[in-house]
Amino acid sequence: MARRRIGPKVAFLYVFLVLPVLGVATVIIAIADRQRFWWSQVITGTGFIAAPLAIVIAGRIRARRLRRTPPEV
Repeated sequence: MARRRIGPKVAFLYVFLVLPVLGVATVIIAIADRQRFWWSQVITGTGFIAAPLAIVIAGRIRARRLRRTPPEV
């Protein structure tokens, strides 16, 4: 199976949605660790789940859009 490159929309989603979420989560974790809150672990787990999930969802949206529009001949 040939390896597909990620498209510009997927890269856009990753850069502007996933990375800021992880950045905010990192800041919250830094504050939470100082105050010893248990939810810092929840936010870390959410970040690690959200990143690949966002890529998968963006890929499915892109695939659906490609199926809907017929290829140009």
